[in-house]
Amino acid sequence: MSQFLGQRNFVTVRFIDINLESSNKNGLVKVSKVYDNPILEFPAEGLPKIRFTISVPSDYVVGTDIIVKIFWSTDGYNSGLVEWDVKFRALKSGIDSINNIYTTYNCTQSTTVPNLLIDTGDNLVISGVSDINYIMTFVIERKNDITNLYNGIVRVHMIRLEYKIK
Repeated sequence: MSQFLGQRNFVTVRFIDINLESSNKNGLVKVSKVYDNPILEFPAEGLPKIRFTISVPSDYVVGTDIIVKIFWSTDGYNSGLVEWDVKFRALKSGIDSINNIYTTYNCTQSTTVPNLLIDTGDNLVISGVSDINYIMTFVIERKNDITNLYNGIVRVHMIRLEYKIK
């Protein structure tokens, strides 16, 4: 259950801030444009993923949930399922950055209409971060080991992190 009873704010992850050469280890995610807006294209093959790091916002209420919303669409008329894994870890000075393992959150959604913008809703909820001095590292991965997989390209238009503010 989400802890959003007060005001919320959000951070938008801009794709121009993501260095694909270092965050796109397997080289599968491509940058493209829709109406001059940058998008990320996740193919069905391989395990396409991106990685990014941001600091905990200064107005974040420590210990409350953070919702990761992925806004996405498909490239064609095929139907099927799209599964997202969001791997998350929080680090700060004095914490072992190698052995601090990621926690994985999962969301599976269906698609039937091409170019329809879909978001993951409140399905990817990260348990509260205990200190605003942390940095948060995320890995967003499109899984391909599910039945009834959507076999086309999935376009990620935006990633937004929602959180409760002070």
